[in-house]
Amino acid sequence: MSITTATGQSKADLLLARIRQIRLAKNEAKPEALVSLAPHQLTLDLSHGQAGCNYRCRGCIDNSVAGKNLVEMPQEIFRDLLDYAKINRLVGFMFYGREPLMHPLVNTFLNEISETELAVRLVTNGSLLRQHENALFAACAVQRGNGSGIRVSVNADENNYPRLTRQTNVALKMVLSSISSLVKKGALVGISTVVQGQSAGQLSNIGQLPEIVRLAKQAGASLISLIPYRNPESKKVFSYTPSETDFIKALAGEQGITLGPRFFSSQPVPEDNYDFPCLASLLAQAVIYPDGTIGGCTERRGEETAIIGQMTPTCSFSTAWHSQKRVRKQQEILKICQGKDCDRYHRVHVPILTGQSLEHFSNFI
Repeated sequence: MSITTATGQSKADLLLARIRQIRLAKNEAKPEALVSLAPHQLTLDLSHGQAGCNYRCRGCIDNSVAGKNLVEMPQEIFRDLLDYAKINRLVGFMFYGREPLMHPLVNTFLNEISETELAVRLVTNGSLLRQHENALFAACAVQRGNGSGIRVSVNADENNYPRLTRQTNVALKMVLSSISSLVKKGALVGISTVVQGQSAGQLSNIGQLPEIVRLAKQAGASLISLIPYRNPESKKVFSYTPSETDFIKALAGEQGITLGPRFFSSQPVPEDNYDFPCLASLLAQAVIYPDGTIGGCTERRGEETAIIGQMTPTCSFSTAWHSQKRVRKQQEILKICQGKDCDRYHRVHVPILTGQSLEHFSNFI
């Protein structure tokens, strides 16, 4: 059984088995043992540069790494990656980076993936959902049964949305309406919220969480993903005050949510924490930037230390990936990654509608 044809628990079991395989190989510290291992999915940063996003959100972590010159992934690079994903039967693609729906060929990319068994995971500010509704539904319909889904960033309630995003409150209404439309069609859509405490200054939104959850429910979203706020420059996770921690826990109790200590940055993480899935899975993670640069970690965008390979007209993704040079560079990344400062370590996925299952979202990271 392949990962792409498995569904539900079978898919989760297969992915866990792959992670165990990576852990074993990593502990052996032999690059040759990892050269043949394909990544579990391909993460595409479709557009890099300030012009690659139509929002200018205050405190956006991407603002510190995005240049002013727009660079967009060409169709040739995408086709190379699509062929590789089909041949190696990967889980699928994650689209992220600035606003992926602004890419002029994004509908073409989504439609071509929807014709395969590959999954699509897409992170967006939601402002362009309506314009791309048909392509998004084709790629992220629940009936595809492969974990495809859309995650929409909503980090403020209606009263504070304009100040945070530099958009009008009408923009949020349009985002929520677009989510509802996609859900009614049968697409899987979730909402993510970066939880910003007192340490974030004027960006604090903890008091808005109950209203954000209400809006998510009203829109029909299948889950809400709570993400800790990080310093845009240092990437360090901000801590929460005791009162903020109590507030979030109380909200979780009201919503029937269980929040573990990881979310509050209170659990110590040793440097060699092989039980931390993110660190273990780094050796199967590929982030491809618009110019064909291959990165090894989504949390270290723009950092030279996170570059593990380069696609060129004469070097395909397969050639760049399946090399001992790539493996050695990824092993170096593992030495500098600290689980406690990775937002995936703290992220909490929360089902917010009774009767909705997280089965399809089990691999949507």
